[in-house]
Amino acid sequence: MSFRMRGDYFETCNCQRNCRCVFGGDFDGNACDGFFSWNIESGVKDEVDISGRLVVIARHRPADLEKDGWTVVLYIDDGATEQQRDALVEIFGGRAGGLFERFAKRIGPISAVQQVPITFEKTGRERRLRVGTELEMEAEEMLGLDGISPATISNPTSWALVTTPLRQAAAKRIEYHGAWTFTARDTNSYLTDFDYAA
Repeated sequence: MSFRMRGDYFETCNCQRNCRCVFGGDFDGNACDGFFSWNIESGVKDEVDISGRLVVIARHRPADLEKDGWTVVLYIDDGATEQQRDALVEIFGGRAGGLFERFAKRIGPISAVQQVPITFEKTGRERRLRVGTELEMEAEEMLGLDGISPATISNPTSWALVTTPLRQAAAKRIEYHGAWTFTARDTNSYLTDFDYAA
């Protein structure tokens, strides 16, 4: 099994800026609520074209893992064919190797897979994502000290989910009413351009 895909990555979470997970630190609060999205501009798995597809993972990690387990929901846009859906489940479930194999070991098994309408908007430094009726999130990329270039993290110690450098952003709003309920304002967000192959 092999794949290659490129596009835009957009993440938000409950941590204050910036999320300490990239340096092996603990999350803020009683749980880690993270929302990770991939706008696949071009991609193929084996012979299946996955260009134009949108994928989102909603993940809840409780502080007390002995009491509660992780919740991981995989969302795929409703424009995906059955072949595309199966290919994306293989990739993001970690069964196609590469970075997502490591990612799957870190976040645990997928609790559910849903196909819903997903919209991704990119306007200048702003990002917006809507996933069915369950998730809406907005963020704005932050500028560095020069006031021109984005603030970046180029060599994190632990979080290897996406291509670096990560561009620091501020999550203006997160609203999730799906497998659990979560709302936040003015928390952490990361953006980047991804390029994966396995």
